[in-house]
Amino acid sequence: MTRQVLEHVFSQAGERFVYSHDFRAEHAVWQELDPPLRMVSNSQFGVGVFSYFMIADEILLYTRSVDQQGIPSSEGSAVRIASSGSLMQVTPSEEMLQGGTRIRLYLTGEEEPDKKISVLQTLRRLLWIAEYRVVAAEHGAAPEEWQPRQLRYQDESAESLKFDRDLWWVSGEGGLAADGLRTNEEVYGLIVNLRDEHRPQFTVDRKKLRTWHEDWVYDKIDASLPVLKAWPGLTLSWLWEVTDSSAEVAERVFQHLVDAGAEIAIGGGWGQSTTVPLAEVGCVPQDKDLFDPKSRGYYLYSRWFTTWRSGAWKGRSSTQRNLRRLPQALSVEGFPVADPIDGSLLARLRRQYGEDSPVLLEEILGAITHEKQTAAELLRRLRKFAITGLDLRHVRRCASVDATFKKEDAALAGALAAWSPPELTPSAITAGSLVKASAQLDQPLREVVRRAVAMAPTGWDGPCTELRQLGDHICTAAETRLLSVRLTGQPPWISEPLQPAHIAHAAGELGRDASQILEMCERLAPLGLAVAGRERYPESLSQVQVEALRHVEEVGGALAPVQLVHIAGLAGTSYRDVRTELEALQECGLLRLPADDDGLVDLVPDADTVGFIGWALQIMDPWTGRQRFLERPASLAVAATLSGRYMRRGVMNQMEELLAFTVPGAAITEPDLIAIASMITGTVGEARACFASAYPEVRLPEMSQSAEVLQPWLLQEYLITPRWAVEPVNWTLGVGQIIAGAVDFGCSVGEFVEKVEPYRALGAPLPEFSEEVVADLRDWRPDLYDLELLVIPRDRPAFGVDDTYMTEVDALRLVQTAGRLGMSLRETHERLTRMTCLGLRLEYPVDAVPEGIVHWRDLLALTVHLDGQRPEIGGHVGPDHFARAAEATGESAAETGKRLRVFAQLFSLELSEEVSDG
Repeated sequence: MTRQVLEHVFSQAGERFVYSHDFRAEHAVWQELDPPLRMVSNSQFGVGVFSYFMIADEILLYTRSVDQQGIPSSEGSAVRIASSGSLMQVTPSEEMLQGGTRIRLYLTGEEEPDKKISVLQTLRRLLWIAEYRVVAAEHGAAPEEWQPRQLRYQDESAESLKFDRDLWWVSGEGGLAADGLRTNEEVYGLIVNLRDEHRPQFTVDRKKLRTWHEDWVYDKIDASLPVLKAWPGLTLSWLWEVTDSSAEVAERVFQHLVDAGAEIAIGGGWGQSTTVPLAEVGCVPQDKDLFDPKSRGYYLYSRWFTTWRSGAWKGRSSTQRNLRRLPQALSVEGFPVADPIDGSLLARLRRQYGEDSPVLLEEILGAITHEKQTAAELLRRLRKFAITGLDLRHVRRCASVDATFKKEDAALAGALAAWSPPELTPSAITAGSLVKASAQLDQPLREVVRRAVAMAPTGWDGPCTELRQLGDHICTAAETRLLSVRLTGQPPWISEPLQPAHIAHAAGELGRDASQILEMCERLAPLGLAVAGRERYPESLSQVQVEALRHVEEVGGALAPVQLVHIAGLAGTSYRDVRTELEALQECGLLRLPADDDGLVDLVPDADTVGFIGWALQIMDPWTGRQRFLERPASLAVAATLSGRYMRRGVMNQMEELLAFTVPGAAITEPDLIAIASMITGTVGEARACFASAYPEVRLPEMSQSAEVLQPWLLQEYLITPRWAVEPVNWTLGVGQIIAGAVDFGCSVGEFVEKVEPYRALGAPLPEFSEEVVADLRDWRPDLYDLELLVIPRDRPAFGVDDTYMTEVDALRLVQTAGRLGMSLRETHERLTRMTCLGLRLEYPVDAVPEGIVHWRDLLALTVHLDGQRPEIGGHVGPDHFARAAEATGESAAETGKRLRVFAQLFSLELSEEVSDG
């Protein structure tokens, strides 16, 4: 650089050398050469020098210009800048006699060893490809060298594969480089160097890429794919990592390999060199957790995911699937093959773990919000997986928007949950999704609604636009939590008027008075939010009153004496004091107090009593995530504890006093006695005796001597309501419990029926069997598939709760179950038919069951909303349904007609002949 350049370009913020007259003149000369010479400047904003001070305290620069003939100038310059805020000192210099520029940075942190910046470590991390030979050294370490245009990559498990000059496939973390320097755009398994005319545009702080030539990069990737196939680093485990990083890159690799019919090594610690056909197993990154032994013990995997993926891998890997005792899909022929974009989409649902309940609308909207794929395209992809048992019923309320979403606008997609299609009943309360969008976007509600209206499909019903003063309100995190069922600020959202229990829990969770919570509700009223019995709330509530309302699930709900004992224990006061304080709430109609407790002796519960009530009489509600009292008599647990065979003696200090507060208000039944017998691991007679000893005034059911000796501990989960279920104790013995018992005990159905036969005398609902049926049952050993045919999918999250079983099967349930198990319809029907003697009812024409397996397109086409869930189609099916089904499944209306014709008799369909015949 000349002194003029130093003074008028180098030292001027925002000035670029390419703007100077000298550069333009010289550049014009270059264009006249043959071939023309072109220089691509890496300057964007003219402030690059200032970035030196991000890592350096001082800069020392030596420079000497060279003319167009290559002759160095006789004058050299030295430039010293002591700090980012100091003046630039320019002095004559004898350095750089051959011309050029040398810059020395004095790095920060020299006085603090723990903050010292290492040149070598920085270059190792950032300099992937050097344009020229680079040598770096530090005191006490050997120098390291970067060769020109060669990738320098650390910790390779497979040698990097170079393609052309600017692309490398690597075995670990990669991404985009700008002039060889690593950028913030990270892509696992791939490094592309953007240089010259392809150099990207940076943000002003030069920390992030603003724009880059994506088409050119993807063209390079596509061109390299033929040589990638032979690369030793190409494994399915590697492709999973690429998918997690960039599904778009992985998709190109996947489709090329599938088109080539390639088999690919699994790789990783468990798959190693075993090869699998990619076109059959697909690319679902969650598979590595499902099968990897290292991940066992961390998660319970969803029924739909475990059955589908273990079926896809059946016979291809010796590793057993993790944890849940579920059958593999017998065939995945009818399932879609998940490509990387599908795999990434399913991962965003975060539904491979735990929950088998319907995917929430907000979860779907979050999953289809993407920067590169439109929401409409991702919805189309998602529908395919209804065949697996993934419950997508809320897709019907999901706006199919033909648009992508930037990260900063993703919250706006969630606001669309407040809109409903015209054929469905709109939600009365739409506050949750709108309030969260306002809080996340930091925008007033009116602006959120305006933007969502512009995006929602024409004709869809949205929330009330008469927001009044609320329209200017920017919602808060506290308001978002208030509208969440679990008070977490996440869906599911409140959809009904708020009950006292929610108000009370919100006050505690948000650290506010109940009156402040009620004020928040009133502010959000224009969005449909309402408080049940709002007029009944007093101006203020005491701590005891708030604690009591935690147990009131509906306005005017009754409290039992034991609940008042629990409240007294938490408040550190007596039962009578609590009752007196709650009388005001009874007068205003918020709750009802026990009516016949005048004769009870006052009690100040100790910590053991409070602990006993929490452990034995309460359970975590899987829907709200809050503790609630069981709907079974508290007397069962108290009597069992007093027997000395249920809990340790230390918790029994006040059991005698607690007896009076737990006298049952309804008759004790045979299932109640079975529950006690299971608690004390004793006989039904012992259970009856211990209850009679604790509550001598309570009338108990009479029973025979043979019934008294029954010991139901191992059978109670099949006979009656499970121990930790919220519901009251009752008989549950049915076809599902019988099949489950036979599977669990490893015996025939007949042998298990013999185990539960004695309980018929106590009222167990066991069918009557003929001798012929009994003989058949003795020869029948059911398997996990028989049991899985009967499982009822849950409508709400119920993690860890026992399965429930169906007692009747209709045509759609037959198709759904056969589909997710990969079982032929005929085999499914035959298995179900065998269960009819146990009480299962088949509510479909049994002589109309078709052959073959269910294809994912079949299931979608058979449902009104094309989501694989009720309602199913029936009666006349017109051209409109054919057209919609064809669009959802990606095939012609005529092909859809052929599919439906197979199921016409089973579903009693009348098909439009001109469409179904093509």
